[in-house]
Amino acid sequence: MLLRDRLSSSVVYAQDYQFEIGAQYNAGELAGFDFDGYGLNAQLHLDKVDTSKGPLNEAAFLDKSSFLNLAWSTVTVDLIFDDKTADETSIGGRFVTGSNIIIEADYADQEDDSVYSVGAGAYIGESMDVVATYTAADKADDSAFVVNLHGLSPLKGETAVAFDLGLAYLDDGDDAAYGISGGADYYLNNALSIGAGAEFVSYDNADTSEISVRADYFVTPIVRLGAAFTTLGQDADGEAIQLNAAVRF
Repeated sequence: MLLRDRLSSSVVYAQDYQFEIGAQYNAGELAGFDFDGYGLNAQLHLDKVDTSKGPLNEAAFLDKSSFLNLAWSTVTVDLIFDDKTADETSIGGRFVTGSNIIIEADYADQEDDSVYSVGAGAYIGESMDVVATYTAADKADDSAFVVNLHGLSPLKGETAVAFDLGLAYLDDGDDAAYGISGGADYYLNNALSIGAGAEFVSYDNADTSEISVRADYFVTPIVRLGAAFTTLGQDADGEAIQLNAAVRF
């Protein structure tokens, strides 16, 4: 009976996909002002993604999948005398070569500016990658250089730990800053994970921190629900919640 149940569980959570659409809702407070917003996103993989290699949320990463993505979001801030709404549309993608080289690019059309980013990296083994990304704004004198590492370590059975580490250099033309970030997600099985992350940025005259906790659950092999809570600290003040969902085809 136990063996049959285990085999059944493995079959249930092995359903390949090629297209994913998602939506999210955000609400919170930043520097004393309330805000809320929502967004839509879509991701098209160039080939079918094999979901049998580990946690469903890590399927594209473990399968070294190449994909294109499109996203749109809007946010409204409740100011004292009026509300301000800002929209953003972005398009980008990730291409993984046969020799495990990673190339990424993204373009975002914001309310008053455009932001470009390009990245390059490589897989280190089967379950770890490192990518360096340069981002710059078209009008504002802002740029960033970030190096991110992501990996997954299988544990016993379907349990696993995914981890992230990032280093950043930020420049807004008047001030430079350095940042470090890290996080981890514990997979209780291939469908359910809980995680936390932190980011610390140090400017010449200020320091900021961001702490987040999150959870994701695939209620079926193709439907995911997620939630996250983020709080800002040190010289930053704010907090936010996010509810999100995605469907795969």
